[in-house]
Amino acid sequence: MERKDRKKVKEFLPPSRRFLPTCFSSIKLCCRPQHQNHKTLWRKFVPSHFLDHYYRPRTVALIGARSSPGFGFGIPLFWKKRGWLEKAFLVNPKGGEIQGKKVYSTISDLPGGIDLAVVIVPAPNVREVLIDLGRKGIRAVIVESAGFAETGEGGKQRQDELLKVAREMGMRLLGPNCVGIVNTENQLATIEVLDASLDPGPVAIIAQSGVFGNILLDYLPEVGLKISKVATMGNKIDLDEADFLEYFAEDPQTRVILIYQEGTRDGRRLLQALRKACRKKPVVILKSGRTPLGKMATLSHTASLSGEDGLYDAAFSQAGAIRAASLADMIEITKVLTTQPPMPGKRVGVLTTS
Repeated sequence: MERKDRKKVKEFLPPSRRFLPTCFSSIKLCCRPQHQNHKTLWRKFVPSHFLDHYYRPRTVALIGARSSPGFGFGIPLFWKKRGWLEKAFLVNPKGGEIQGKKVYSTISDLPGGIDLAVVIVPAPNVREVLIDLGRKGIRAVIVESAGFAETGEGGKQRQDELLKVAREMGMRLLGPNCVGIVNTENQLATIEVLDASLDPGPVAIIAQSGVFGNILLDYLPEVGLKISKVATMGNKIDLDEADFLEYFAEDPQTRVILIYQEGTRDGRRLLQALRKACRKKPVVILKSGRTPLGKMATLSHTASLSGEDGLYDAAFSQAGAIRAASLADMIEITKVLTTQPPMPGKRVGVLTTS
């Protein structure tokens, strides 16, 4: 691609993608002299979003797979059932086989070109695992291991070291202390979920709490709501709700976005992402930490400061998001938004039985 064409393409990239050194790596070299207008260039050269490494990986590695019951035992079996084990690489120091799949003893033994790594080793070992993954060229990682800032000062120091390693290696992290992602479109999940939860639908979930994300995964299908994609963020030391809001806003499979939020690291960026997303599809938010006890629970759960509730209320309203008062309220709102077309105006008629 000629320099002048690269410049035109870059003008059309969102600011969050302009700094990526690989932003042109997936662009097809199909530029021709007849492509004289910017619209043609944009249509021809749109690169894939980085989060496609999480939701549409070609290959995935599971670091901490195990053949005995425990964290890391069920995922290979689940992947086998959903057709993902053949695209997976398993790592455990003991080696051997799991579900008929070879287990590598070290990360250095893995082949190159792996798109996504899921890490479920004990917290003190995660830093070295990230270094080894970085040396293998793996740039998208989910850290499901717990035992970081949510446990106190010692855990916070371990967590800070993870972010430092990720920055040095040019790596993006989801987590720690989460259960990763779900994509019903290709049946990928980094945690075992019920069969009904993988029936494709229009509702995307962004949950800071992995437990709450699992609750929605289990419960929404029971009330007739089908899921498109899920992101659980845990302590969200890198990727956060703003990243997934931007991604889901452009996702053709998603019509409604649900957010369970405990706190935020960058309120300004969250507000910007919310405004953009709400122009394209409804966003429903359930925010924890309304009371002093709720704020304490949030801090101990994912090490998040829930902040002043009134500020969140005002920010959500300014952005055009819908704040739910409870889980039941969120469910009822979502039922309406997924079954009814958008209102063209503000005129509302009410029909009652009395």
